[in-house]
Amino acid sequence: MSYQNTQDWLNLLGGQSIPNADPNTVRDAQIFRAALLAHADKDEAEIPYPHILNNVLSCLKKNQPKLPKSVSQHKSPTPFIKIPQVNLNQWLQGNLLESMKAGWLTLEEIFPTPAIAFRSATLEAKTIKRAKQIHLGKENTVVLVIELEEQDNQEIRVLMRLSPTETQTHLPENLKFKVIPESGEPLEEIAGTHHDYIEQDWFYEKGECFRVVVELNGISVTENFEFPNDI
Repeated sequence: MSYQNTQDWLNLLGGQSIPNADPNTVRDAQIFRAALLAHADKDEAEIPYPHILNNVLSCLKKNQPKLPKSVSQHKSPTPFIKIPQVNLNQWLQGNLLESMKAGWLTLEEIFPTPAIAFRSATLEAKTIKRAKQIHLGKENTVVLVIELEEQDNQEIRVLMRLSPTETQTHLPENLKFKVIPESGEPLEEIAGTHHDYIEQDWFYEKGECFRVVVELNGISVTENFEFPNDI
């Protein structure tokens, strides 16, 4: 790993945004950071993606930097801070570069087979759809699909769906899918024995943010989203 990639690693682990960082470095660092936050109180052996952990430890030993306090001293995830937020206003504006670096791709990139599609009641409306693979340990991967649709009353409809990957037919049993708004009651859905998807449908206004938590067998991945008042 080059010196620049090493510095990008450390900055990304501290929660900073690095616009020109290598996409693979961004992806791996964010996965590792999320694992650290979700498993800070667990044994090292329980942390997923041990190869990423080994890469980080190797860089730390070579360059002898210090991890940011927000990572090294963080013991449990805190709502709406620490984990970088996805700016959904950028999606609505067609600015998808930052989201691509964070692993948000088109449905065609996630599901190359035409028969696999994300269908909803808004197929004929103008919508924005992006998908991201969510890794829950070594053996379980699901896909989080986000669909945005602007409403006439200035609200934004956000349809969120968890789907199996192209190589799977069903979601893992007991997969938990929780949406936590900044204000209001969270809502959790749990996959049954043969669920091919689970989804939640919410409406938000500009200035609001929310958090999506996907959990299976004690492994939890969090994605934070916002509609900032910047436009």
